[in-house]
Amino acid sequence: MKKLGNRMLAIGLISTMLCFTTACQTWPTIIAVAQSASAVTSVFYPSVGAFSSLAVNLLQQAEAAYNTYEANKTEGNAAAYVAVIQQIETELPADLNSLNIPLADQTKVSAVVTIILDFVEAEAAQVPASAKIVTDARMARVHRPVPKPMTKKQIIDRWQLDVCRGDQHCNSLVK
Repeated sequence: MKKLGNRMLAIGLISTMLCFTTACQTWPTIIAVAQSASAVTSVFYPSVGAFSSLAVNLLQQAEAAYNTYEANKTEGNAAAYVAVIQQIETELPADLNSLNIPLADQTKVSAVVTIILDFVEAEAAQVPASAKIVTDARMARVHRPVPKPMTKKQIIDRWQLDVCRGDQHCNSLVK
């Protein structure tokens, strides 16, 4: 029993230590970006609300899979993380393309998707099991290398610059 208790303590400490990493601090910020996607359009569009909900759900799944993998680096946990990343990389762009909203609003939601994909791909590239898959998918999609992992400040700066473009109400949505 003592050995099991020590193992659980070690897993708890590892999980706590992960919260000091950039990823633990930035997942809530990128999820806030996804949640705010429906608030940046000129009027509420149910399709953008559904899109935002999908993005939040996928990002929460990715965060959970990432944390599980980091706590216990097994092939199964790596495969689960890779599967969620691939789902994000395929579903978000496809759903974005299917939105039927005015161009100005489409541009803002597209900027949200770009920030999310940059974040997810940068994080996934740090995990050996997903690095090649993410790098290949990114090169096929945008012909650019995977960016470095973003800090919370960089996510917020991108939100304000690429999505809000000086709109103070929009700026206040992601902190």
